[in-house]
Amino acid sequence: MRTTLSGGERQRLKLAIHMAEAGDVYVLDEPATGLHLADVAQLLGLFDRLVDAGSR
Repeated sequence: MRTTLSGGERQRLKLAIHMAEAGDVYVLDEPATGLHLADVAQLLGLFDRLVDAGSR
């Protein structure tokens, strides 16, 4: 089990923490391999629900 973060992961966390001070932030990291089309559909549905709920 990996217990350390890569440089990119640390950078994204620092950015997310800074952005969260102003409100809700959703941080998504790209997968190491391509997403299955069913996963893409689920992700797009989630984005639609977030927007419908007032997220920008």
